[in-house]
Amino acid sequence: MRKKLAFVTVLLAFLSLIAVACSKTSSSDVDRKILSTEQIKKNVGSKLIQTRENSQSALTQTYQKIVKDKSRTLDDPYVKLNPYKTSPLTALVIFQTDQEAKVSYTVEGESDGTDVTNTVNDGYSTTHQVPVVACTPIKLTM
Repeated sequence: MRKKLAFVTVLLAFLSLIAVACSKTSSSDVDRKILSTEQIKKNVGSKLIQTRENSQSALTQTYQKIVKDKSRTLDDPYVKLNPYKTSPLTALVIFQTDQEAKVSYTVEGESDGTDVTNTVNDGYSTTHQVPVVACTPIKLTM
């Protein structure tokens, strides 16, 4: 019985020692687990965001050239679906009018009460860049 008691005592002492050793952490261990603001920004992937901005900048320049081209009319507008390659249910419509006009559009929904109507905020103009949202196939009326 004494041998069992001695063995159990040694075993408990050993397990206690292991538990104490595992529970202690130094302050440097804690500091390594807390990310700095710089590391968080790096982990978020700002490089990807800049890459997207750069590719969209090139697309914006392309669309600005099209705006300057006076040959696009309401009868033959420039229409680009998903113009910035980030939102497939959008379009960019570019055209010129002889007289100043304010542009509104309606995208007909699939069922009653789901139409989307928007008036472009540019006011009256002869040059129009119309961002269209909620596109569905062949349901755009201007």
